Amino acid sequence: MAKAGDNSVSTMAHAGGCPKCYYVFPPIWEAAPAYFRQGYIECNECKTRADLWKVVLARVLTKPSVPMFALEQLGATRTSFMHTIEANKYHEIPLDTVGIPVDATILQVGYTPQGGEGGAVFPIELHGNVPQRRIVGNVLRLLGRPMVSGNGTVGSACPVSIWVLWVHQQPTESGWPYLLV
Repeated sequence: MAKAGDNSVSTMAHAGGCPKCYYVFPPIWEAAPAYFRQGYIECNECKTRADLWKVVLARVLTKPSVPMFALEQLGATRTSFMHTIEANKYHEIPLDTVGIPVDATILQVGYTPQGGEGGAVFPIELHGNVPQRRIVGNVLRLLGRPMVSGNGTVGSACPVSIWVLWVHQQPTESGWPYLLV
């Protein structure tokens, strides 16, 4: 996860771990063609053969359930980054600037203000009179809402940790992305 003051972007996608050594398998859209061709995937670390579907289901059914992680196992990608949000200002964040393809389907977005010297500012998503229930397009449109801390400090600007869960829409040999959309 990106940290305040850090300009890095973190992208995570994998199908789960090897049942023997827990080494991470590649994303399902990369592993699926080999699985359907040979009936198994092979761990790059310990060479154990595994049933891709059982690996994915084991992770998806882990308790307590975390829906975002389940979607990642089924083929979604999570990209995390930091962006400073100023109070009472409009912000547009084109997601292709953090590596998310323009034609990706956005499934979820999460925001966590980090606070700091500028206080806390929370990003509010802007929409028209009839809000879409799903994010359309590849741009986040946000308004910085100043928060008041316990000591009365009104937020002016703060870094916000943002994560975006998305699905590739490029052609693949399998239909995995369509399970998620």
